Amino acid sequence: MKGAIPNYRKVGRSRKKIVSYTCRPSSEASREYFQRLQILEQELSAQGIDCNVRPISKRKRLSWATGLDLVAPLEVRNEQKLAIVGDSG
Repeated sequence: MKGAIPNYRKVGRSRKKIVSYTCRPSSEASREYFQRLQILEQELSAQGIDCNVRPISKRKRLSWATGLDLVAPLEVRNEQKLAIVGDSG
């Protein structure tokens, strides 16, 4: 674990074992970022927009091959990108 302090427990006379980690406090910039992110997610949820879009894959065994269905989130920011998505299907 990067930046964490290991906590040890004795396992015999001279040996010790890591049993947990103590994480350092987060920086002010990090706290501000996650606070802004939480506010943005609440605003989107209030508008009825789902923020949790995860990729999904499904494997199928076909008689002639193995099929793979892949559903991935796609962000469309303007009309040109929307036209590209419409043409690729």
